[in-house]
Amino acid sequence: MNPKVFISHSSKDKERFVNKFAERLRIEKGIDAWLDKWEMLPGDSIVEKIFDEGIKNAKAIIVILSNFSINSKWVKEELNAGFIKKVNEKSKLIPVIIDDCEIPECIKIIKWIKIKSLNNYDEEFKDITNSIFGKYEKPVLGNIPDYTKIKPIKYFNLTDIDNLVFEKLCDKLLEDPFYQIIQNDFINSFNKFDINNETFNESLLALESENIIETSSLSDGTIYRYKINDYALMKYLEIKFKNINEFKTKIINGIINSNIKTDDDLSTKLNIPRILVREILKNLAYKNLITKTEVGDGTYIIIQYSPLLKREI
Repeated sequence: MNPKVFISHSSKDKERFVNKFAERLRIEKGIDAWLDKWEMLPGDSIVEKIFDEGIKNAKAIIVILSNFSINSKWVKEELNAGFIKKVNEKSKLIPVIIDDCEIPECIKIIKWIKIKSLNNYDEEFKDITNSIFGKYEKPVLGNIPDYTKIKPIKYFNLTDIDNLVFEKLCDKLLEDPFYQIIQNDFINSFNKFDINNETFNESLLALESENIIETSSLSDGTIYRYKINDYALMKYLEIKFKNINEFKTKIINGIINSNIKTDDDLSTKLNIPRILVREILKNLAYKNLITKTEVGDGTYIIIQYSPLLKREI
């Protein structure tokens, strides 16, 4: 249904603005603009026509404010009626200002539209018709950042981004237990999470301040190398591998029963990630249950194991 709109105005503004404006509402936007010259015939009651028909049935009341209308008794009465209708019935009251004139007090609390040029007001016309139809123009919502969709595990009492960076650092060690150099392709992989280089480096510093990782920097402050501390790495592995004790049992059995001597062989023959094997061997060595050494390429060689080792199973 075409929305009905009452246009309150001074007769002195008809020729210079109101007539053409009302025609545009009707022709261009299908808005049933109520204008006295179109709605009244000789002998009609002006009061009944304006207040009982025009204002009463209007979805919106447009008040044209000008140097002429602010002194018009009719416009003041129409404005008062429109304001009461707005309060009681939640209809629209749209002030349209076409002169630099004094604004009535009751209008000051309402958002108005100021027409700068009576010969060119397409943008203001669009705003007025949008208001009548209740159309709000907003930019299209884009996709939310990927990092808000991915909720990382809360390893530490740090931000989600810090925990995500930590997790990805550990994930790299699953691929390569000797990975330490922070390469550009690794940093760039965080772009999909809307994490730039500056944010990435901030997270590294936050992790280092909590003694979760150790870093090395270039002279310009760029962090290029990291090392995850054993307790933090084990925390990641325990969460990543819920059955870590089963892996530990396999490793101990491999040492005792199969006489497997290196972390590389344990990883390959038992199908266990090498970084997990190495961390479990470190733990066993810390408990004096095995004696190991590390050769030039980083391989752990098990020299001997304690008779108490089997009690760990």
